[in-house]
Amino acid sequence: MDELDSRNHFFRRHGIRLLLCLFLILGVLGVIVFEHGGPYPFRFGEHIFMALSVAAIIGLAIDLTLQQQIVANVFEAAIGYLLPEELRSELRWIYNLPTICVQHVQTVKLERIDGTDLIRYRSNVTRCFKNLTDKEVPFGIGVGTDEWFHPGHSSRIVSMSYQIDGESDTGNIAPAHVQKRSDGIETKTVTVMLGTGKRITTSFEIEEIRRENDWAFITFGTPTANSTVIIDAPSDLVARVDFDHRMKEELTRKGDNTWQLNGTLLPHQTIRIKWYRKDQSEAWMANTVS
Repeated sequence: MDELDSRNHFFRRHGIRLLLCLFLILGVLGVIVFEHGGPYPFRFGEHIFMALSVAAIIGLAIDLTLQQQIVANVFEAAIGYLLPEELRSELRWIYNLPTICVQHVQTVKLERIDGTDLIRYRSNVTRCFKNLTDKEVPFGIGVGTDEWFHPGHSSRIVSMSYQIDGESDTGNIAPAHVQKRSDGIETKTVTVMLGTGKRITTSFEIEEIRRENDWAFITFGTPTANSTVIIDAPSDLVARVDFDHRMKEELTRKGDNTWQLNGTLLPHQTIRIKWYRKDQSEAWMANTVS
């Protein structure tokens, strides 16, 4: 299905250009055949195919230069006239982003740490990105997480990998790129080139040490569609997922431990995971508000 979508995308984007190239080739061949000294000299035919060649050249020139400029100018004009000034630069920035995440799958496991009130928060994330442009673009891969300074229990980046369409998976490259910062750890950014219409799948797993009544969030610099989050938590904890999206929370829950957003998160909108002790919540709800 992805191969069919990629092929359809190619023909939608380049179909007119290919047709003009075909007309140019036919025009040149026709001129060669019907010109004076050719195998079938015919002045009218020569002029017809010469006109076809010239028209194809003009069409290609328009397609390669003016068309993209016209589309960009129309969009710029729409932004300028239809949107308040405060929104124009933000929408222009989103419009110019070269990639989109077409699928986000996140599995969260909450584990108690014996003898403490701490929770080990483990998050495994797989994301699939697509290049939306008609050219090769640089794509940065990296992950970071915070450190909460619990003695004997530190955050860590367990793994990071990626796979470009048609290539092998890199395997875990995190150990070679992890570095500390003052309040956490992160990987150095790994930059690869992503071809037009190509997809890349990235995966990473991180651990943070949190409290038993706490929350965590994840955010990205790329629009993210079709997000799914699955939570595995102890039975005495209540956990939930909130997407920073206009869709109501009750419409995103798909089961006891699965949440799914059939929509798109804009850059820097968050996915929030919250958990708390069930018994403390019930006791709090039972108390009369004074």
